[in-house]
Amino acid sequence: MIRLVLCITLVFLTFPPAKAECGTLSDAYPKLKNTYAPFFERLKAEMVTRGTPEGDTDGLIFAWIVDVDYSLQEQLDKGRLNKNNLTQKLFETFLRLATTHNEVTAALISVLSSDYGLGIQEMNEIVNGKQELPAAFKPLYEEIKQLIFGTDNNTGGSGGSGGGSGAAEQPESGIGADGGQILEGGAILDIPKGALTKSVNITIEKVNSGEATVTGTFKLAGEIYEFGPSGQQFDKPVTIILGYDPQKLAPGEEPVICVYDPAAKSWVNLGGIVNETTHTVMILVNHFSKYAVMVEPAQALLDFKDVASSHWAYKQIMDFAAKKFILGYADNTFLPGNNISRAEFAAVLVRALGLKEVKPAASSFKDVDAGSWYYGYVETVCSGALMKGYEDGAFKPNENITRQEIAAVLVRVLGKDKEQANDLAFADKEAVSGWAKNLVSIAVAEGLIQGYPGNNFGPQKKSTRAEAVSMFSRMLAKNKK
Repeated sequence: MIRLVLCITLVFLTFPPAKAECGTLSDAYPKLKNTYAPFFERLKAEMVTRGTPEGDTDGLIFAWIVDVDYSLQEQLDKGRLNKNNLTQKLFETFLRLATTHNEVTAALISVLSSDYGLGIQEMNEIVNGKQELPAAFKPLYEEIKQLIFGTDNNTGGSGGSGGGSGAAEQPESGIGADGGQILEGGAILDIPKGALTKSVNITIEKVNSGEATVTGTFKLAGEIYEFGPSGQQFDKPVTIILGYDPQKLAPGEEPVICVYDPAAKSWVNLGGIVNETTHTVMILVNHFSKYAVMVEPAQALLDFKDVASSHWAYKQIMDFAAKKFILGYADNTFLPGNNISRAEFAAVLVRALGLKEVKPAASSFKDVDAGSWYYGYVETVCSGALMKGYEDGAFKPNENITRQEIAAVLVRVLGKDKEQANDLAFADKEAVSGWAKNLVSIAVAEGLIQGYPGNNFGPQKKSTRAEAVSMFSRMLAKNKK
């Protein structure tokens, strides 16, 4: 998806030039396929390697070219395409079609990256006219322009890089309901049609890396970008793709995209789809903020300075941390005695159980924003009835979870929530909420949760991080039996 600025250009610039006739890419495809057979065979082989049936490759490539043709012709008819902005418009077209033609896109990304080493930064500079196309590519680039525009020299200049000057189209004031794409440095933003209802002036700016001082155990693997206007919401998810420096990753470390949470003054791991060939990470988001590619050193997870080997939950904490079920903090602490919020527990639940995240278009709860870091976690656990909201339509993600709530969740995970258990024998059993009494009884009987000295259970007591991990660990061990 992210290395396609020069896709068509490079497809035909790979080998010695052949005379191009005025027409369409679709009409010229049979001839071009034969003239540049080595490239197309390489592309098809990559598609097959990625799981596309060999007999489907040619048809998929042709279908992609047909759609590229249609888009370019539409822009030409509306006066939005000329020789000077050809490279920019090609990029926009390829990015817009990337989802529809993902088989071809993935193969092209791999081929262009492995064979030509073109990174996002180089693509950005070529598109914006700051860097020339390689000399060997210019002759065929001119032939591609001739194929699209014909031989009429009055249709525009001959800027080889597509940046050009003079007749180049002026940039639009913003992106509206039809969507659009922006490439800035090592960041790409793709806003689909329908994500906005009105024109918005979108900005992407690099942020001083000093912002990363509150990233917890994370370290920067790329630049920090602020997408604006700050807090901008979208009706449909938008795609953000950020590049990273592979030299900043140690063996076994995986880059992720993190978003800055201004309220908590910390960074939150959003994950993302990693492309190791192009050194990029892609995510879908519903709002703007600061984003950066980061990596969490594996060793940092196993060396919390506030969890001594003598700690009662040491083994469980280290196990969960090593598996990235739960994360540490900025100063390499775990804070085992701190409380854990309902949103944080939902995240642990999804990670530990390996659940596939559910992200509906609209939130199920009035206090869970679709753009929040915990949105997918909350929706996932609630769609599976493992956690529940409140009668007023809230989930209360930032409230600390109670011991009786955790007990109920773990019993539901085990599938024992319909069973009946004996009455509780704790001195404070009356403090257990009516809805939770049987679930707490089952949790105690199953050995998932224990009481305190003095024969108290503490049902309304806020669970600590250490307690949550310990209870969860017991449940997982029992679930494997």
